Amino acid sequence: MINNLDSIILGIKDGEKAIEDLRVVLKKRKEEVITTQTFNYALQCPQTTKEAIVHEILLHFIQNPGEQSLEQVIQYLDGAIQSRIYAKNNPIRNLDEEFRTHINFKDEEGNTLLHHAVIGNKTEEITTLLVTYSANPLIQNADNKIPLDLAQGETKEVLIKSMKKQANTKKESAMVGSLVPGVIIGGFLGVVLGAGVCVAVSLSGGMILGVMIASSLVASIAIGLAMYFLSQDYEQAKAIEKTISTVSSEISVDDTTAANKNNKEGPQLTYS
Repeated sequence: MINNLDSIILGIKDGEKAIEDLRVVLKKRKEEVITTQTFNYALQCPQTTKEAIVHEILLHFIQNPGEQSLEQVIQYLDGAIQSRIYAKNNPIRNLDEEFRTHINFKDEEGNTLLHHAVIGNKTEEITTLLVTYSANPLIQNADNKIPLDLAQGETKEVLIKSMKKQANTKKESAMVGSLVPGVIIGGFLGVVLGAGVCVAVSLSGGMILGVMIASSLVASIAIGLAMYFLSQDYEQAKAIEKTISTVSSEISVDDTTAANKNNKEGPQLTYS
């Protein structure tokens, strides 16, 4: 059975409805229930249309948390994306790229879902986007502002904490991602290099084995470290940490300036 929201999405797909019609329905029916099928209909639309539909739905659950949490709704989106790999028409080949596109989608003003969560002081949704679904916190809007530029008070504290968690997760991911390839490639090169050395200097069998093991170990560590430091996850983690460090330094300078100003002014006299 097709509900009202699904029928609107199908209408947009067929050119009979517009995104504005979807906004109206979501605004009037704040407790609208989202399912995997809802996103299945959306993902059948052309690229720009499906991006706009998914963004409106996810934004609705940031601004109007109800019986369904943002995390639950994104789980339905992920399930719909996973199922599209088997679709006969308009299949999705790169599942991770498709998911990232929707999580980091920018609206007309360049704001992402994370921007909106920060603007609305939605701390739970901020954690969901950053920690659970690894939304990019460094995307700038039309005013060249990242979410951290818009955050204040408790929202800023939660945002920075979540950004730190994401950075740590990305570094761990980079480490794991570089470990296996590093061992395989390094092991192969180590054996080749070790064998070459052994042939050149005519070593005994036991020494040959030792040289090969040592060469493999050194090569594996070197290649693994190189892949780690050059990985996209590591670079993103360092960029996040640098951004947090810059903001923390600015806060520290502001606090020091304010303290120095108070010290210069001295105690205020009161008159009765």
